[in-house]
Amino acid sequence: MHKKASGRAAIQVEHHAGWFNWARRHPGVVLLSALAMAILALPKSPKTENTESDASGEEVHLFI
Repeated sequence: MHKKASGRAAIQVEHHAGWFNWARRHPGVVLLSALAMAILALPKSPKTENTESDASGEEVHLFI
């Protein structure tokens, strides 16, 4: 048998159980949210459109 917790601990357990129950009823939302967070966490590579290559092998000055 499970004993009921009293006071603040019971409220915290019920609160967390509520979130898990909600996630169980809405698995699509949880999956899409996780996918969106994974896409946003991917590092973005810098664009290399403005790079000039020197085919002759001479030094190219870098202006910053």
